[in-house]
Amino acid sequence: MKNFIGSIFFGSTLIFFSQGFSQDPQKIINVKCATCHGSYGVSKGAGVPHLAGQPESYLKEQLEKYKSGERQHQIMSIIAGQLSEDEITTLASWYSKIKIKIVD
Repeated sequence: MKNFIGSIFFGSTLIFFSQGFSQDPQKIINVKCATCHGSYGVSKGAGVPHLAGQPESYLKEQLEKYKSGERQHQIMSIIAGQLSEDEITTLASWYSKIKIKIVD
């Protein structure tokens, strides 16, 4: 029950903050992405994928799948469901352009 209530609160908060972000990736990221995926697409949590440097087409496809319901996740389904097509394109483009360096 707590998870359900938390999901409703989280989802309603995202609805409130979802207006006017389509052209500014940092605004979208700060409100919708950074908590789990980090400010620059490098997550710190186990089981949370890094987004930085992923192919744009892959990121866009996954967000569209969450939005359509083809792919399911308790949080991502809510977040992607509230993104406009412009916001999905903006995020996919922005994260794909981040250069990552792998250190051995």
